[in-house]
Amino acid sequence: MREQIKKELEGIPRGNMDQNMVRQAYWGIRSHNLGKRVSEPLSKEETLAEAVKIIQKDTPCYWPTYNDKIFNNDKLLKAAEERKLFKNCKNRNLKNLIEGCK
Repeated sequence: MREQIKKELEGIPRGNMDQNMVRQAYWGIRSHNLGKRVSEPLSKEETLAEAVKIIQKDTPCYWPTYNDKIFNNDKLLKAAEERKLFKNCKNRNLKNLIEGCK
């Protein structure tokens, strides 16, 4: 499990404080969801969206840098929309942000 998460974290590079907090939140959420007691674990894209949602409590409209070869943009867009990320952000288009990470 740890090796899988480490490999996935290669797709979320280190960066500023918010970027690093996303990495930390991702590790915790993903570790929990891959545990034995979870019947339906979140996908890595859903996990990333959950991590972003946590960071957006303090930094609204934040979107991390990530590798789209590891995280599927379509799945991530769907997960972000389900979690209503950016619902209060003016002039922010989630699809454009995700496309900018390519």
